Amino acid sequence: MPYNTDGVGYRPTDTSTGAADKAAATSSTWRGRVLSDLAANGPGTSVTIARRLHASILTIRPRLTELRHAGKIIDAGRREPNAANRREIVWEARI
Repeated sequence: MPYNTDGVGYRPTDTSTGAADKAAATSSTWRGRVLSDLAANGPGTSVTIARRLHASILTIRPRLTELRHAGKIIDAGRREPNAANRREIVWEARI
């Protein structure tokens, strides 16, 4: 998946690139919040991070992908079940 200059991933379609450009306005702020949360509160899944930040999971999951792509977070090697009883990756800040 390609990433724009703001680190937002997109697919090579006009709708995806347009959405990535629009998301770029707030994505760096949210990446910073997610990274700060992981550094301050320890590892967490996308669901736990979203809860801690009072944010939508749809805001958090793409930021985790961007942070992983940038090498700022890593898979902690654990999985935790979510509300649908599916396993989620536990992420941690790479310090």
